[in-house]
Amino acid sequence: MLALEEQEILDFEEQLERAKEKIDRIYPAWTNYNPADSGMALLELFAYMTEMQQFHIQQIGDAHIRAFLHLIGICPHALQPAGVYARVENKHTPFMLLKGTKALAGGLSFEAEEGTYMEPKDCLLNMPETPFYPFGKNPGPLETYDIELKYALECGEIHTLYIDLCDSYPVCRTPIEKGSFLPFVQMQLQYYDGKEYQYCEIKEDTTFGMLQTGMLKFQVMGRMGKIKEEYRLRLVVQGEYDTAPQINRLQFNIVPFVQKDTDMEWREYSVTAEETDFYEIVADTWLLTNGEVRIYQKTEKGYARLYQYSSFVFADRRHFVIAKEALYEKCGDVVFRLVAQKSGMTLEKFIFTGTGKPDQSFYLNRKNVLGAAFSIWVEEEKDAGFYVPWTPVTALEQAAEGERCYLLEEQNGILRFGNGRQGRMPNGKIEITAFAVCEGVNGNIQKNQLSEFQYETRVEGVSNLTDASGGSNPESLSGCLNRYKEEQKIKKRAVTIEDYERLVRQTPGLRIKKVKVFPSLEVENSLEIVVEPYTNGKRRLHKDGYDRNIMKYIEPKKMLGTGIVIKKPEYIRVRVNLEVLLNDPFWDADVRIRESIKRYFDEYMDFGKTISFSRLYGYIESLPETGKVTMLEVHAEGRGVSRQPNKDIQIPFHGIAYLDEIELWCAAVDT
Repeated sequence: MLALEEQEILDFEEQLERAKEKIDRIYPAWTNYNPADSGMALLELFAYMTEMQQFHIQQIGDAHIRAFLHLIGICPHALQPAGVYARVENKHTPFMLLKGTKALAGGLSFEAEEGTYMEPKDCLLNMPETPFYPFGKNPGPLETYDIELKYALECGEIHTLYIDLCDSYPVCRTPIEKGSFLPFVQMQLQYYDGKEYQYCEIKEDTTFGMLQTGMLKFQVMGRMGKIKEEYRLRLVVQGEYDTAPQINRLQFNIVPFVQKDTDMEWREYSVTAEETDFYEIVADTWLLTNGEVRIYQKTEKGYARLYQYSSFVFADRRHFVIAKEALYEKCGDVVFRLVAQKSGMTLEKFIFTGTGKPDQSFYLNRKNVLGAAFSIWVEEEKDAGFYVPWTPVTALEQAAEGERCYLLEEQNGILRFGNGRQGRMPNGKIEITAFAVCEGVNGNIQKNQLSEFQYETRVEGVSNLTDASGGSNPESLSGCLNRYKEEQKIKKRAVTIEDYERLVRQTPGLRIKKVKVFPSLEVENSLEIVVEPYTNGKRRLHKDGYDRNIMKYIEPKKMLGTGIVIKKPEYIRVRVNLEVLLNDPFWDADVRIRESIKRYFDEYMDFGKTISFSRLYGYIESLPETGKVTMLEVHAEGRGVSRQPNKDIQIPFHGIAYLDEIELWCAAVDT
């Protein structure tokens, strides 16, 4: 961002004196500086006007700040609900825990973020002592792991298996987000049908092939059969791991919850008009199943209420049956919006009347209204009976003339509309169609504070596995400005060598131990990137999973015209022959010396870094176990290695030395 120059602010007297100083240079014949002079009166008037203009220019209100933030493409963060994973203890019979089912932590309401099929209690059998390596400590290109089950999984339902991975390696894996990563391990899931293993259909894998903790959602496509006394699932992975996955916990019935309390919500469903006796819509949320529901049909003028339907509850879901007359002379897909509210709740407090005047505002009688779960529509006078949805904006000042929009002040619970020039002025019935409250930062509860469900009776209990996180209050304008200033300090583009090395380390899904970037001697206007993955002892990865992900991540961030070449690291094998005289007290000195030399190569050696004979000699001699170094030989093997006259070993740019062998002879210091 361009730096703005400080404006010089002068008061009335200073403005007047500066004008007098210019008179002699501009018009020397003017010699009467008395206040009675008409020219001086004009100067005083202009000085006064200048002072007033400067005063008003300095008065920047919230509307100006919001406009400036809009120009730079940033807006204050809205109210954010806390989220957490929780374990649900099912009593026995499987059932569908619907989206929006409420669990309680004291006085706070947490709602299931998605519908989850609840497996019977103790479904998993014979789990090994955790943590454990499901595919061994050195997995090959094709590995399997069998999961034993006490009960068969229901065919056709989407089952959710939570995989909690232990990441105890010294180099952490960069977290993966959907769309930011090209998997280098493919995971499949199979089930045993009584004769052989069949493939499950994987709906979602947020573990990305067991690279990070996440959910595996899948469908069993047939009937499961037993092997001896249990049923079986089989995890199959294809590809090359950098480090072996280690499991802390495998668990069914893990549900993501979000901290909010919903009074009203809507969902849209589409049906195809055809020759049939009726149309059926199956609700997929708790409020649509257990609350009071109104159905609206989408038309060209807006949404019109529908009365020709009935409903019943079957298998934990509410089924709405719409009469065929409702779609008479319709063709193609027809959209229905189902609006649900809590049973027994009066609708009047969710309805307001627009007057058609500018700057209308309405108080919602609730604070901390969650904007992400809030919506309205308006029945305008010219189209009675038809409702048109309006859209939220962060600032009415940026709204276009005639735009159907509103501003929600979440913390205070105030609904505001425009003045005609900036946002349309509602004239007719204003109806809220989605409403929820949230406690923001107060929703970040600690571990195991979720204790019970508000309505669900088929479970023994619920407990959150970790502390809830992510809850925050609405951001103030000053907080937004400060955040913008801090974000500008973070370099998001690759310009310098240091920028490239920093960004490469941030590549999602990788464990990068060391990285080096240097100008290419082979390709003009290009940089060469060489990376040492952390592989827990395995020197080379045969697949190009790291290279593809680095290119995917760095390509949008590099400067135009700069080429990128990914070089494979050249590992230089080093042998050290060493004779030392030991200080007397250290009975295990040989072990300590070996560990220290290994640590020296792990920590201090980098790509292209010369193995300095004198520095290594001095390092060994400075160890507390060492009395005197009587012999030191360093041998290196690899392409591009050269030995200097001073016994230093020169390493190529993309080469890195690693200690392969130490031959150590120790003797006590003569006394």
